[in-house]
Amino acid sequence: MDIPKLYKYRYFNENQVSRDGFPGGEIITQWHQVLYDGLIFPASPKTFNDPFDCEFVLDDSIFNSLFMKETLIKFLKKQYTVSKGDKDLLRSSDDPEKTFKEILWRKYRIKYKSDRDGINKEISTAMQEIKDSLRIACFSADNLSILMWSHYAQNHQGFCIEYDLNNSEYAAYIKPVQYTHDRRLVPGNLMDCKEPSPAEIIREAALCKSSVWSYEQEWRLVTPRIDIAFPEYQGHTEFYPLKNYITSVYLGAKSNVKYEKEICEHYRGTQVKVYRMQMMSNSYSLETEQIQ
Repeated sequence: MDIPKLYKYRYFNENQVSRDGFPGGEIITQWHQVLYDGLIFPASPKTFNDPFDCEFVLDDSIFNSLFMKETLIKFLKKQYTVSKGDKDLLRSSDDPEKTFKEILWRKYRIKYKSDRDGINKEISTAMQEIKDSLRIACFSADNLSILMWSHYAQNHQGFCIEYDLNNSEYAAYIKPVQYTHDRRLVPGNLMDCKEPSPAEIIREAALCKSSVWSYEQEWRLVTPRIDIAFPEYQGHTEFYPLKNYITSVYLGAKSNVKYEKEICEHYRGTQVKVYRMQMMSNSYSLETEQIQ
């Protein structure tokens, strides 16, 4: 799939930050880090402003899944001593809830009353952990959106970066968001799946969003949290270095002329074009004017 030119709306944040996000690095202005150094810092879905974002629905196969078996073992271990034999019995069972009930009666003479509330709580906790295992960078396929300029570029005072990511090392992980009315239904036994893999299922689910957001024309770069694959990066700030894929910069219609001069000077003699957004006189629309 070809990736269209993608855009990141930002504002002129003058806070001082460490270059590359590492402690002890050179101190630079935050918007320089984003625009000149080309760093994009992905976020956990847990921090997104839409509470439904990445909140998928698990189908009923959850109740016979490996996850359910491990959850029932965890329940047992909280209150009782669980033998290896009982663990193996649960893990190999075709009906783990029935096996769980039989173990309680055989060993402890306890009649099991289904605790779906407790199980659902465990499922909810696991889903939050899965969400936090992802890191997502969000882009738009539209650089002329009045709402996006208002919401993400400080009321048209900021800027918008254009990227061509087709030949980037991240191209395989960049896909368009699917806008729907219903939440994404995911196999409850996803942890048992081999094709597609659990990671692929979760990545695809992270590309679904409510249709009320469709005006954003969003594309997402979705990857696992870096310390999952590389434990040595635990605690490090994650970022995608996209400097080499910046093709244009768009200044908001209300951006300060001092930024225009600095940005034009920075990109003079390079392949990066600089534009300023203009408010059209006869419609509620924006157009672009190339200034360098």
